[in-house]
Order: sequence, then structure tokens, then C-alpha cells
Amino acid sequence: MDLRFPLFNNPPQREDKGKDIPVHSLPCVGCGKDVHPENRSSVPRSEINHVGWDWAVAGIISGGYGSRYDTVGFAICICDECIDRAMSEKKLVKVYEGLNRGFSFDQPIEATD
Repeated sequence: MDLRFPLFNNPPQREDKGKDIPVHSLPCVGCGKDVHPENRSSVPRSEINHVGWDWAVAGIISGGYGSRYDTVGFAICICDECIDRAMSEKKLVKVYEGLNRGFSFDQPIEATD
């Protein structure tokens, strides 16, 4: 008798399994405008973190333990104007600046002006 959870015996097949789906634009989470990859018509989903976006920051984030979205990945984008507004309203915390990430475990993470 197989006592394993039935879902794992017959996992659903996804249409995009094994494919790197092209992303043509992402909506800004602040204002909703479409943001496009810089100097490209699209990027593979796996490269979202590794390309420039027109006046915006984009990346892949994932939910962690404690979230109902634990183990779920998201493509997220926020335009520079919304970053400025969110930082001024202390809703977004800058944790480093520069190519070396300027991160130090000796410094607490605090909101910057």
C-alpha cells in the first residue's frame, strides 16, 4: 500500500515546465505602469535579476517561512519614481549602495532619507 500523499504520486504537469518563458514587461508595484527591459524586447524569466530595466528595479523574490506564500516565487518591479516616494515615506529600506553592496553585519538596517 502506498501511503504517500497522492499529489506527489501524480504531480500536475505544467505547460511551461522546462521552458524559460520570455518576459516583455513587468508592472510597477507602486503605480502599475509597464516597465520594460532596457535595450531588449524581452528577457528570459531566469534573467530578470541580471538585466537592466528602464528606470526601475526588478527581481525575483520568494516567500519564506511564516508567510502564506512560503516557497512561492514572484517577479517584482518598482519604478524609480515609486522607489523615491516609498523611501521618503519610510515604506522601503535601502540596505546597501554600490557594486560591492556595501553591506556590513556590524551595522543595523535602518531607513534612510
